[in-house]
Amino acid sequence: MIKRKTPLQKEKLLLEKQEKRYLEQRQKQNDSKLNKFLEDKVPDKLQETLEKAFCSAFRLIFLKGISVIEKTYKKEELEKDFKVQDYANQIKNDRKSLKSIRKNAGSTGRFNTLASGTAGLGMGLIGVGIPDIPVFTGFLLRSIYQIALKYG
Repeated sequence: MIKRKTPLQKEKLLLEKQEKRYLEQRQKQNDSKLNKFLEDKVPDKLQETLEKAFCSAFRLIFLKGISVIEKTYKKEELEKDFKVQDYANQIKNDRKSLKSIRKNAGSTGRFNTLASGTAGLGMGLIGVGIPDIPVFTGFLLRSIYQIALKYG
């Protein structure tokens, strides 16, 4: 007798397939022409300074910034939304309800990427470069936290 996969198993397989495809693409990806060009033009001392700035930004965000990041979104509301979607999924138990959870989480990631890019562009235009690194890091972690909450 053939045993059919549940909607949850199908959704899990789909996500694993997407993750595998994403990782394969990133491993095959060569440096862009822009990266190669910049690599030749950026002095080693500046490269070292930027790497230190990113390390400092990550350290600052991880040590002191999590509570600040969590204040930028409504954690309780996201948890409630997930519980509602999860309950609907338990009752319906179909792919459509699981797909809505995935789409909802994906839209959060796109929004935060757009906001981060806009903030970086704005800071770059007014000449504020180094503070852009912690802001970018904060947006990145905010996105991860929100997506995690949307998945429960």
